[in-house]
Amino acid sequence: MTRIELIRSAVDVLSLDHQFDGIEFIAVLNWKEIPKAYKIDKTIILNTNRVNVYKLDTKMVVEIVGLGLFQIS
Repeated sequence: MTRIELIRSAVDVLSLDHQFDGIEFIAVLNWKEIPKAYKIDKTIILNTNRVNVYKLDTKMVVEIVGLGLFQIS
């Protein structure tokens, strides 16, 4: 899957929950794992996708299981 397809798929998943309506920025992260400084904020199920939301100060990273890691703001 190309990066633009990953972003499109991530937007499709995140658009299912109104808490993500204000997103202005989304980027694919090439991390193998989330740094330990990030703390899990919540886990939600959107359709058939599990989404783990991690936060570090004002930075937010979402892990869409099966798709990857994305930084959003």
